[in-house]
Amino acid sequence: MDIPFTVKERPDTGLYNGKLGIWLFLASEVMLFGGLFSAYVFL
Repeated sequence: MDIPFTVKERPDTGLYNGKLGIWLFLASEVMLFGGLFSAYVFL
């Protein structure tokens, strides 16, 4: 069984999948902790 794996840039974003995954993870962490910190400040 062969799983195709490529490190080429995606045509729609210009990023390869590893870099895109890291950026999406960082964005989700910023939103999560930003919500937690703002809830702590407002409450």
